[in-house]
Amino acid sequence: MTPLSSKPSSSNLPKDLPPELWKLILSYIEPDYEQAIPIDKAIARRQFLSVESFVPPDPRDSLANVGRHSIGRLRLVCRGLAEVGAPFQFTQLVVRFSQKGLRRLDNISRCPHLARLVKRFTYMVPYFFEEGLDDFDQIRDDLRQEGLKNFNKLREKADDQQEIVDQRLDVHVLKRAIANFTSLQLVQLLRWTEHEDRIVLDYLKRHEEARRAVNLDWTLACSHAGQTVGIALLNARKTEPNRFILPFASPSSAQFLRQSKPNSVWTLAEKLTCLTLHFDDADDLEGKLQDLSELFHAIFTKAAKMKAVHIGFPPQRPLTLPLEKIFHHVKWDDLIAFGVQGWELEESEIIGLLERHKDRLKGVRLRDVHLKDGSAWKEVLSFMRDEMRMLQWVSLRRIGYTAYYTSAQFQQHPGAEVPPFLSDSEDDSDDESEDDEPIPGPSTLVDSDDDSNFDEDSDDEHEPHANDMDFPSFSPDTPASASWCNCSGDDHLGSAEELGDTDIVVSNTKRKHWERWVLRRCPEHGER
Repeated sequence: MTPLSSKPSSSNLPKDLPPELWKLILSYIEPDYEQAIPIDKAIARRQFLSVESFVPPDPRDSLANVGRHSIGRLRLVCRGLAEVGAPFQFTQLVVRFSQKGLRRLDNISRCPHLARLVKRFTYMVPYFFEEGLDDFDQIRDDLRQEGLKNFNKLREKADDQQEIVDQRLDVHVLKRAIANFTSLQLVQLLRWTEHEDRIVLDYLKRHEEARRAVNLDWTLACSHAGQTVGIALLNARKTEPNRFILPFASPSSAQFLRQSKPNSVWTLAEKLTCLTLHFDDADDLEGKLQDLSELFHAIFTKAAKMKAVHIGFPPQRPLTLPLEKIFHHVKWDDLIAFGVQGWELEESEIIGLLERHKDRLKGVRLRDVHLKDGSAWKEVLSFMRDEMRMLQWVSLRRIGYTAYYTSAQFQQHPGAEVPPFLSDSEDDSDDESEDDEPIPGPSTLVDSDDDSNFDEDSDDEHEPHANDMDFPSFSPDTPASASWCNCSGDDHLGSAEELGDTDIVVSNTKRKHWERWVLRRCPEHGER
């Protein structure tokens, strides 16, 4: 690999090609290097957050390989190309929790001309080994039968984690790096698993007795990573990111904020414009969130500039706390996109929050939301249709009623109605695909959002986008296969009574029909 100290062979750009043309060429190699920036463009182009952002490119994809290696090599040709190519390589920075990944992060942060380019920082964190691997020896043979071929790699990873934590390597590197990322706008913390991790996790799921001796723990990993990133953010005076994404959150990862200096926390909250949290802690989640209720209140009250917020919970274990235990009747004057997932609510709770923001909201997502007895979806839908004139998109995937969710009929086939929320970032390659030096390739290897070929009107409830948390386009998007609408804008359903909201089950076909009705769109073509 090319060391960081390597210098371009000359100072001038190749003749006959101005910098603008080189930028155009590089944009074809790495077209999405500035995705999700700025926030309005991010939401409008469905680049806020998507499942595809968490999946590495197929190593067989020649274009992905070109993007991974060629820009860094091209930058070594001359100083001119080094300067032109730098934003394509470092605007989005993806770093793994490992000594190799932290060394790479440290190298980049020590180069001021590169550090100031970083706008989006994605931190890939693995499951933590609770007690090291000494006790894994007793199940080594079983794991080999499960397909684990490289036990030494597992042990090396455990030792690597322990050394990082014991020596506080991550704390020191993250503090320096985030302090030097003076253009940082978005921080994203994702869960990262490799092939051997998934083998162990699958084995432990099926052998409860083995979990008493050894375990891989995400709560511990998320809490540690959340605290170290939080500490680094609180200590960075010139870095003020305004977007935070944590799709695998653990409540314990936020506990450290209670012990932090209030002024530091409030300063970060005051800059916040976009927040995505999805909690997946299985151990007394409601109790832990109840304990964090006042913290939510304090942060949301200070976050007066909020434009987009999504708070989600496991679809298989929807939250039963009142909505305002999290949102506390806060009103955001600039809020344009709002979403919740995995919740049992009263119709009045949803309408009350929408009422506060009805004059600004352009998008609403209510995923895996179940109305309690005595509530009706037609009341919620009527409010959105009649009162929210700015609304441009609405997502109601897998909505329903608590009466059905708790019924024997649902319990017999739960997987068909509530698919998993998000899969982990996975990497089956033996090579870590990271370089100690920042020169060799773009840092968007794991984080390439894809907002193409999306069909909000698809009949497939389990299509690849079915579990996305990203915010759809703010402009009407008719599927390319649909003919032009000649319906003259007629309201095909005149009242909520005609919605057919008479059962405890909301089919996929019905909810799509409801989405069009709310937006006053043609039920056949999707147009207004």
